[in-house]
Amino acid sequence: MKSFPLCRDAIGFCGVVALLAACGGLREPQDGMPPPAGGAMPQILAPSTTTPYQVLHNFGDVPGDGKNPYAGLLDLQGTLYGTTAYGGGEGHLGTVYSVSTDGTEKVLHRFHGGATDGANPVAALIAVNGTMYGTTSAGGSAGLGTVFSVTTDGSETILYSFKGQPDGSTPQAPLIDVNGMLYGTTSEGGTSGSVCTRGCGTVFSITPSGSENLVYSFKGGSNGLQPVSGLLNVGGVLYGTTLSGGETITSGSDCSNSTDQFGCGTVFRVTTAGEQKVLHSFDTATDGAFPEGALIEVKGTLFGTTALGGADILGTVFTITTNGKERVLYSFGQGSDGLSRPLNLVDVHGTLYGTAYSGGTRSGGFGGIYGITTSGTLSTLHLFTGGLDGGNPFGALAYMNGRLYGTTVGGGTPRCRGSYLNCGTVFALTP
Repeated sequence: MKSFPLCRDAIGFCGVVALLAACGGLREPQDGMPPPAGGAMPQILAPSTTTPYQVLHNFGDVPGDGKNPYAGLLDLQGTLYGTTAYGGGEGHLGTVYSVSTDGTEKVLHRFHGGATDGANPVAALIAVNGTMYGTTSAGGSAGLGTVFSVTTDGSETILYSFKGQPDGSTPQAPLIDVNGMLYGTTSEGGTSGSVCTRGCGTVFSITPSGSENLVYSFKGGSNGLQPVSGLLNVGGVLYGTTLSGGETITSGSDCSNSTDQFGCGTVFRVTTAGEQKVLHSFDTATDGAFPEGALIEVKGTLFGTTALGGADILGTVFTITTNGKERVLYSFGQGSDGLSRPLNLVDVHGTLYGTAYSGGTRSGGFGGIYGITTSGTLSTLHLFTGGLDGGNPFGALAYMNGRLYGTTVGGGTPRCRGSYLNCGTVFALTP
């Protein structure tokens, strides 16, 4: 039985930010650090001409621009909005930006950290009544992350600064809107215990004016820990995943360790009143392991991905009912795709489109874009070279007027000095 290390590359398997002390925190990629899993140092290659793929923006082309966007894009009245984890000016603590479908980019806000602003946003934005809301993984009064609002003209306000315990810390996931109340997760913080000394993560609610409430605090072990993905609202009940934890597993199996702290992750549901239930615990080589992306709903069935696990240990697409009946729809590596570490999905007229952070060839690769039917037939739409076309996509795709739009953490033009990944891109693809 194969085991899964929780930190696999310079970005760290444990999501974007340190979820475990061993991951060492959210760090800007520097020269001399190893490339992403399965990837050699990128060559500067021209974008593929075999697919209708276009790079709209290369980050780092102008002074003060952002770089390394982990977040996907928000379509707001035909303009795309997003965040970068780094860049933006002094401190390089990230940005909020807009980009038009013809590639015109504008930095709306540059984060400066400290007690009065956030830092290092890695989650996508959402829009409520024309105002955008998001989270930062760091910054704020305690340096543990924030919730913020920002207008389309760049006026930004910190709504809440996380304190760690018991309210949570290090939010990595986007917010969702449920009847005017915003809900989200923090990957750490909450009530402390023997399993997670800094807390195992939380579900929280917050009003658009900044009144925050702890909905649920994860306990670790069989209850799950480290929620790094966003929530899904189905009929007023929230569904989500935890990166680690789950039912007690056999010693020596895929996700065990001596303290039983981890586990392969879970799917859970929680009411807005805080009543939580684990629907599925991942384990074994044929099931998935470490769900890193958010769930989506298609005709009453939930779909998601696991970053590892499956028949070839490269990740899966799975389905699960709201009652917890789960099955693996597709195991990466079993076909000709060669992709690994699949992330978020988006439903477009019954076809699911997603990105994989790495893979693309059996000897390595910088990820790709794929489509998969609800019956499990997968097609590869684009394989990234790590060069001019970008590399290592992390955020969810956005669909607008017949095209998919997304971001890559790395690749693009080689103007991003001090980073083996380069600065990243915004791209468009016609499926």
